[in-house]
Amino acid sequence: IKKVKKYLNLLTAYIRAGKFTTTPFVRIIPIDRCNLNCDYCWQHSDNSKEITEQEYKLIIEKAKKMRVGMINFLGGEPLIWAHIYSAISLCNKYNIMTDITTNGTLLNEETLNKLGESGLDSLNISVDGKTTEKNIELLKNNMISIDKVRKKYGIIVRINAVLYKNNFEEIKELIEYCNLKKLPLSIGYVVPNINEKTENSIYFKEEDSEIIREIVSYIKEK
Repeated sequence: IKKVKKYLNLLTAYIRAGKFTTTPFVRIIPIDRCNLNCDYCWQHSDNSKEITEQEYKLIIEKAKKMRVGMINFLGGEPLIWAHIYSAISLCNKYNIMTDITTNGTLLNEETLNKLGESGLDSLNISVDGKTTEKNIELLKNNMISIDKVRKKYGIIVRINAVLYKNNFEEIKELIEYCNLKKLPLSIGYVVPNINEKTENSIYFKEEDSEIIREIVSYIKEK
């Protein structure tokens, strides 16, 4: 019944957005720190900030008044934010759907169950970085627990990955695994940023057009 109420609330929010100047969802970055250091990520800062619990409550109260249908938690890595579970629970209380994007390194049986108990609706796991192969292995190791929370709490699980010049073999493995487990997979291309730490070797160049065609053909085939 709770899920139905949240879906109806989200549907109403989208209908209202088409008629009025309102938004159906709000994206929140509760903390901009991360436990990884991916080369291509723009989230590199020595002046890290995070939302306090009181600030978050004020945001949700305003979202409730605006009849927002969904809150998306982004980062940084939202699972290192101390208030993430109570934040999800508050949305659940107000029938606001919740969606979180995590790099997956902090997921285990305990954290997955805490997310489910909090009322999380959608879990996006980003299998990224130079440790793509390691993160795929981590995903596989967590799959039993992920399947349990999918069934027990009705959490929608999606996988995200960033394709760059040197990780196509790992992406192939991820595609095959997601097909096997019937997991939706979203693949994006790495985009150059202004971060001085970024290694240019990970970016595709004009002379890589043949490789890119091969990659696109493979993805379309699968």
